[in-house]
Amino acid sequence: MDYYASEISPNLGKTPEGFLIATDCVIGRSGFQTYAVGELPQDSLEELGIDASNKTATIDIYRSEDEVFAPETLSSFEGKSVTNEHPNGTQFVEPSNISDLEFGHVQNVRRGDQPLDSGDWPLLGDLIIKREPLLSLVESGRKRSLSCGYDYVLARDGDKIAQVAIRGNHVAVVPKGRAGAEARIKDSAAAVDPVIEVKPQSEGAGLSSTGKEGKETTKVAKPNGVSWISYLLGLGLKAHATDSSPQEVAEAVEGMTKEKAKDDFPDEKDKKEKEAKEAEDRKRAADAEEAEGLCKAGEVAYDDKIIEEGDEEWLETISVEETP
Repeated sequence: MDYYASEISPNLGKTPEGFLIATDCVIGRSGFQTYAVGELPQDSLEELGIDASNKTATIDIYRSEDEVFAPETLSSFEGKSVTNEHPNGTQFVEPSNISDLEFGHVQNVRRGDQPLDSGDWPLLGDLIIKREPLLSLVESGRKRSLSCGYDYVLARDGDKIAQVAIRGNHVAVVPKGRAGAEARIKDSAAAVDPVIEVKPQSEGAGLSSTGKEGKETTKVAKPNGVSWISYLLGLGLKAHATDSSPQEVAEAVEGMTKEKAKDDFPDEKDKKEKEAKEAEDRKRAADAEEAEGLCKAGEVAYDDKIIEEGDEEWLETISVEETP
């Protein structure tokens, strides 16, 4: 689905009105998710013969692909509210509270065409975020994880306890969601060089009083005790991690660690080659100094390059001006 918006990143854009459009968001997934007993419908647990006395005990609840991607499930999330955190308690979004709870809506709800790293299948949707403070929280990256609010029925599926008849009510933007790190608003940074300086335009047409573009500069603050190379590598790793799987981030860290180790501890061959070159450079410098002394003492004939003392061939290559 196409949207009319200026691109902030490949998965995040802003409309002329200032709304945010976040595409290809993983709003849920198939597979197991862990719940506390106190979070589950108590009457359903009793009907299934599950001890519900310890409210803090946890149970792994299964959601099959057939249930998560059933036409009824997908359509139940279409057009539903995007909220800033889940509503309090067991409250759902409804006409009486929508003006307080809704910050946007979700659309284009669908099954993903590639499994997640866990092997589970993602439930995707596009989020349109329309008002503050959620606009700023999402755009700045301070809040990006997603968690669905929905109704369901518990049932036995073989030896598993499963959610069936899933019906969506809202998608909450939260600090950390139950579905894991992959259930989040994506924001993959564009492939550009790191920006060290930000040059904002001045008021109005962005021109100074001289008619030229303003030169006001705000420099990015680098933490004390950190080299620029390490800082820039950190910025790049942060951008890479935003839209990468844990395995991809781990591989990037491992690669950076190996490169740094290679710089800090060169192999024996490189070390010997470096030492040999340094020794050769020192010898050439000493030879040149000795040759200069011989020339000034008149012990080398300048025109025919006759060497009166010794037979050092390297002196034949020296070119000096004869002094009177």
